[in-house]
Amino acid sequence: MRAYIYLAVAVGFAGLLVFTHSRAYDYGKLGEREAVARAVVAHQAREAELLGELETERKKVRVEYRERIKVVKAAADPAGCIDRKLPPALLQSLREDQP
Repeated sequence: MRAYIYLAVAVGFAGLLVFTHSRAYDYGKLGEREAVARAVVAHQAREAELLGELETERKKVRVEYRERIKVVKAAADPAGCIDRKLPPALLQSLREDQP
């Protein structure tokens, strides 16, 4: 009879150990999930803040394009090739390459 009592105590202790371990594991999982959720919320808030700052800075920047046109009245041709005619094959190639 004594052996059954020791066996029952050992089984009860093992059951209690398993139960407390599983509860502690679940509690740890829940804590980590909450920490991750808080980190995600903080990250999203910071991201929204930075995006707002970026948008305000983009509105401040004004891109202005100016065309600068120079009129060349005379230019020296050191190679002397401006007045020469292009070969027909090269002209045809240039015409085909145009969009």
